Amino acid sequence: MLLIFVAIRDASYLFSYPVAVGADGYYYVLQINELLKTHHLYYPSNTPIVFWILAALTFVTKNAVVAIKLGSIIVSMQALDNVDVILTAQGSVDGVRSDQSVKKRSRKPLQDKQVAL
Repeated sequence: MLLIFVAIRDASYLFSYPVAVGADGYYYVLQINELLKTHHLYYPSNTPIVFWILAALTFVTKNAVVAIKLGSIIVSMQALDNVDVILTAQGSVDGVRSDQSVKKRSRKPLQDKQVAL
């Protein structure tokens, strides 16, 4: 439920303006457009996989700005889901989560495994 709320909230903020938002929004647009044209990045990067994924989204949406915004929403949802998995694995943390909501999750908490030497 929280993931849906966050996705809708982020989408409403990001799609309020038709331009690439953020200090480096058009850096991503430049990198993606260059990848689609020449199959090389305009500026060297240590994380080219991000640009390839965004280039694939751009190919589908036909708009680099929209692809960057969708990619941002997907990454934030994944990060929030990872936090939820960690909290579920740790059980109730300072009353943030009740025992009942932990039991409702489909994921099983991580088990401490002992390694035999």
